[in-house]
Amino acid sequence: MQNSIHVNDGLVLASGDRFFKTIGEVSAELKISPHVLRFWESKFFAIKPHKRRGGHRYYSNNDIETIVEIKSLLYEKGYTIKGAQRFLKEKKNISLIEREEELNTENHYSNHMQSSLFESTLVKKTANDSPKVINFRNSVLDKIDKKLVMLFIKELESIKNILQEA
Repeated sequence: MQNSIHVNDGLVLASGDRFFKTIGEVSAELKISPHVLRFWESKFFAIKPHKRRGGHRYYSNNDIETIVEIKSLLYEKGYTIKGAQRFLKEKKNISLIEREEELNTENHYSNHMQSSLFESTLVKKTANDSPKVINFRNSVLDKIDKKLVMLFIKELESIKNILQEA
């Protein structure tokens, strides 16, 4: 099938490997009845098909991935609806926490770059400094280094956990 893109009711569709699929197509591909898909929409808020005139549903690739995961949880792993809801909610919370940690790390690196400028300013002003100033400067630099080392340790532990789960 050709991979041409066309617009239907303001919704971008692509034939072949399509961006959106109808409930009938998803039902046939995943071997799940349409009424089950509609029921899951009411129980799992992660499934949000686009609805067009006449109530026609168009599922995105993200919706389809979520449906596959729900099918696996319910039919293969024996989860109840409530259990699957909890699992997906916890998974979402974990990914939000990971994203927040990424942002914090990015901000920390940005702050570290700024603190590096601060460090270089501190180091430059050593010619006529008193011992108190030198001790203070060294303690500040030690604290900055310790925070950076702790950040790297935390990142390495996170990477280790990810690798162990894989």
